[in-house]
Amino acid sequence: MIPGEEHPYDFEGQTDMLWTLEHFFNIPQAVCEAMYHEGITTYTLLSYIDDESFEDLFKTLRKPGGPATPGDPTRTHPGTRVPILARNVLITIAYAVRHYNRIQRPFKASYLTPKFMAFVKDMRTGEKQRHDQDPPALPEPMKDETKIQQSVMDIKLYLRKCIGATGVPLSYVIRKRRTPDDSIKYRGIGTDAEMINQAPLHGPKYRIDNAVIWGVIATVIPPSAPFYSWIRTFEQVEDGRAAYKQIVARHMGGRAAKNIVEKAKHMLRTRFFDNKKPAFPFSHYVNIHKACHMDIDLYDHREILESEKVDYLLGGIQAPELDATCGLISLNPDGNFDTFDQAVSALQAEINRKEGHCIRQLN
Repeated sequence: MIPGEEHPYDFEGQTDMLWTLEHFFNIPQAVCEAMYHEGITTYTLLSYIDDESFEDLFKTLRKPGGPATPGDPTRTHPGTRVPILARNVLITIAYAVRHYNRIQRPFKASYLTPKFMAFVKDMRTGEKQRHDQDPPALPEPMKDETKIQQSVMDIKLYLRKCIGATGVPLSYVIRKRRTPDDSIKYRGIGTDAEMINQAPLHGPKYRIDNAVIWGVIATVIPPSAPFYSWIRTFEQVEDGRAAYKQIVARHMGGRAAKNIVEKAKHMLRTRFFDNKKPAFPFSHYVNIHKACHMDIDLYDHREILESEKVDYLLGGIQAPELDATCGLISLNPDGNFDTFDQAVSALQAEINRKEGHCIRQLN
């Protein structure tokens, strides 16, 4: 567009997105014009366009005689090649808006910084890789009624590994709260914890995921199992969420569950690691935390967050040589320590480095 030229997309204030795409992201004017004529004039509408639809649009633009330009219906394009960078930008922005829709948060154009775009691109790539992976093996059917607790945990762990219809781990369906807990603060964006907490428990895709979960539960707790009578009423409607809640309420509710949670949290607060006892290496400290996480996840009113896991982990470290690493993890300036596993890896690497340095000095 020539500087000072009238904005061709200004239609009742609905098309700021197109101006932003052209001027800030260098999307070709022909692409913006085509989007305008297709009615794709807001970020909300952009979120409805999947990758395949974008490719169809790009193919149309490459052919002579594509969409007419504004103000002159007889004028047609000779054909426009859409640069790879422009294609990737559009697809990435559309994915970002869809992501904010699926976690029920408003999307703002101000989010579109280079750092945000790079992160979303990586998140999209990671999600695609998870979709392309073979699904994990289903948990074994329960054969012993004394193993109900292990069976419930197997179901929960399995659902965390499986991706649902919206790209969210299936465990969102069995979360404890029906509505999102907006008081929760997350480390980074696009985390599984945030998606699990925020994904809507309604709509056609939720119903698909809910039915899938019923199938998983019915596999682990088949009709021949003694506890199947608890969930038989949900068989016809394939209500996986209700079936899971019924199992947990019947077997794991009450004071006993509260005691288990309190014991686990007490352990997280009072177990320390000073890196001085060969009989208590860092791996043992980490395993204690993981066991406590499992108890809290299973018995508390909500799952323990990654940020809480990291805080508990750092809170028990009393080794001065790890202070710098702990401080870096706590600040998390680049988003490299959003998860418990990332924090553990950084601390283990520093411990290994210190040990290697000591060995070299002795030699």
